[in-house]
Order: sequence, then structure tokens, then C-alpha cells
Amino acid sequence: MHLQHSPSKIWVVGRLAYRHGGSHELSDGFNVTVKAKENDPERRLHRKTREIRLDIGVKVKIYLEGHQRSPTVISNRPVVVAEGQNVSISKEQLEVVHEDSQPSEIVFTVQYPPTWGFLQRYPSDDHQEHSGEQQHLYQNIREQPTNVFSQTDLNQGLILYHQQAAGHTNDSILLEATNGVTKVGPISLEIDIIPILLPLQVSYLTLDEGRPCP
Repeated sequence: MHLQHSPSKIWVVGRLAYRHGGSHELSDGFNVTVKAKENDPERRLHRKTREIRLDIGVKVKIYLEGHQRSPTVISNRPVVVAEGQNVSISKEQLEVVHEDSQPSEIVFTVQYPPTWGFLQRYPSDDHQEHSGEQQHLYQNIREQPTNVFSQTDLNQGLILYHQQAAGHTNDSILLEATNGVTKVGPISLEIDIIPILLPLQVSYLTLDEGRPCP
């Protein structure tokens, strides 16, 4: 159940209405008890009608008027990775914020995945603090691409780009970000790939002894 109105509006479905009281709380809830009698002719004949009772908990998510404004892209810088290696994407490369939303509420969706690699979310429970341990663990991660992640994942360095195909110097990812109400995008995240071998073009030079070459 979601509210996308100002505090003065009422969310209505059928005969049940929820009125927001104007507080700054962004979540609420209430319980509903449903009672019904079993419609069985044989039981009614023997006066053994059974009553059914069901308790239902309803959660309410409240969106402020400010949530109607689109999130803002604060940072969108190229990611640099060596050919065949992995790199963690941080908020220095990609950051989207909203004044009324927490980083965990800013969710990215991959619209067009990278061509020469893939994205993966590293499990936060196993996240190591030392970069050397991270690199060793990153190399042993199975290919399980992710298409959805949050700004919190980026802030914690949990989103990895795995570079796979050789012979390429750039890649890109097309993303869309939302705070649950409004969206911003498409966002193009560029990836610069440093090749293992740098191709060089060499030509023959003819020089006269003692003279400079232009």
C-alpha cells in the first residue's frame, strides 16, 4: 500500500480509507481482523456453524510532496579497469541523491548492460575491508550478473564491473535511477579499459648522418 499524495489527501480503495495525519514519519501500519461464518448447509442444520477469523497486518509507505521531484545526478565519471580484471564502482564514479530519500531508497536499474563485461553485486555480509583480500575474492566470484542495485551498494563499494573480452578499450552501461516515485535517466556510465598490449605503429626512418629528424 503506497501513498503518493500530500498529507491532506486520502487514499481510498473501496470503503477503506487511510488519512495521513501530517507527521514526518514515512511509514505506518494498522491491523484488520476479518470474521466470517462458514456457509455449510449441513452444519447449519446441526447448529454447528464455525466462525473463521483472520488477522491482517497492513503496511503503509508514505511519500512526501518532495518525493515528486526527480533525483539528481551528483557524480557520473568514467570507470577505469585493466583488461581482464575487476573494478569496484564507487560513489565517486556514480552518485544519485534525493533530498527526501535515503541512499538505500535510490535504486538503479540496468537498461542496457555492458558489452565487454558484466555487473555484479558483491555480498555485503562477506565484504572485506582490505583491498588485497577483496581482489583475491573478486577473482573467485562466479558469473552472476545483477541488473538492480542501490546507491548504498555503490557507497559501500559492493558493485563490481568484470571486464571479460580482450581487444577493447571502452565499454558503457545505460542506467535509470528512481526514488520509488520519480525517475532520472537514462544515465550512461562510461568504462575505460586499459589493454594489456598497446598496439604500436612503426615506420622506417632514413636519416643523413649528423642531421636532425623532423
